[in-house]
Amino acid sequence: MDISPFAALRYAQTRSSDIDRCISLPYDQFGDEGREERYSRHPHNVVRLIKPRPGKEPIQEMARRTLASWCREGVLVADERPGIYPYRQRFDLPGVSVAEERWGFICRLRLTPFETGPVKAHELTYPGTVGERSRLRKIVDADLGLILVIYDDPDGNIDRLVRGAAKRAELFEATDEAGTANALWKWDQPDQVEALSRGLAPSGGFIADGHHRYTAALQHWQENEAYSDDPSRWVMAALVSASSPGLRILPTHRITELAPGEAQFAAWSAAGLEILTLTESTDPSVVAAAASRALAGGLADHTIVVVHGSGNALRAELVRADRGSLAPALLSCGVPKSWSDLDVSVLHSLMLDPWMADSLRDQTEEHGALEYCNEYLESIEMVARGDRGGAFLINPLRISEVQGVVAAGDVLPPKSTNFFPKVVAGLTVNAFSALVDS
Repeated sequence: MDISPFAALRYAQTRSSDIDRCISLPYDQFGDEGREERYSRHPHNVVRLIKPRPGKEPIQEMARRTLASWCREGVLVADERPGIYPYRQRFDLPGVSVAEERWGFICRLRLTPFETGPVKAHELTYPGTVGERSRLRKIVDADLGLILVIYDDPDGNIDRLVRGAAKRAELFEATDEAGTANALWKWDQPDQVEALSRGLAPSGGFIADGHHRYTAALQHWQENEAYSDDPSRWVMAALVSASSPGLRILPTHRITELAPGEAQFAAWSAAGLEILTLTESTDPSVVAAAASRALAGGLADHTIVVVHGSGNALRAELVRADRGSLAPALLSCGVPKSWSDLDVSVLHSLMLDPWMADSLRDQTEEHGALEYCNEYLESIEMVARGDRGGAFLINPLRISEVQGVVAAGDVLPPKSTNFFPKVVAGLTVNAFSALVDS
């Protein structure tokens, strides 16, 4: 991988308590209610750049004007010297009160096509979302949020090099809305930058979070390339070692607009899935606890929990099969061999796709027949309120499973992984040119 230092735009205030209120989780991690909360949190919250309120003019133009005015007013100031930014995140896993730590660094990463370059995709993207993000990048003339890239580091040497940043005081440490403490340093000495660049040069990697933004950046540059070192041919990214002990994947559950009925369960049974009733209750927390136990105990099998309404109560159904027993059926559906043994292939190819093919045709990242949720209880509460018809709960993938798919040159369905913690927006901005308000 080819990386480069850059002179980041950063918030001029240095108090962590101020930056706390300005940073945000990525645009796809919250809806309209979350956007309004961020608008009220601080007048300079980065949500005004990454996900502006719809108004009379296109949101891309609103973001461009906002960024330019913040630069003119000194809200954001460019660093005098380009550098690479070591980045530490301290966090608790949801439901676990044990502190963990993940190190990475923020830099410019040279854009390369997935087919021929060292950086690969591991999930499919939605074309509509890619187009919207590409327009935002083109009009704003900057990278506003971070892409999370996992790089090969078998011996952990690069990760240890980056962790050496802790020997000096950080620029700041700010806590995001998920409770993660995000600390940033800056390396601008040539020997530091060269050591990191040289160590990373032979490595490959894959996009963990930000497939749409990376694809949009690639599309933007390829459509507008003017010269070989066009600044837009680099994308701002946070790179984390695959050997990092703090690299975690959480589950991403599917929420359907319609409730599965007898016909769907019969079709799934005919496809080779065993279906057992776990529990029936009016209390979402009781159903969530039963689902959590079933998934934790079913790691050796294909295990999915389906929650839907049953009269005035909620019913949780355990959908299972012996690991590997469904491979012939999955391969006949066109599932690549590299992920024919994964639960997500069963969920999509044998359950959701046959049932919802027409509805999924116009699916986008944020709108459509499927929604995505990372919490057991929240997923089930949507069904309990009648907001959605069904919740499909699933175990998370392991890092080694994702690496296996990437190594085979294949990609998983959208939202197959949920890397945690998220890299936040607002720590740095990568502008391609001087920004002028108009």
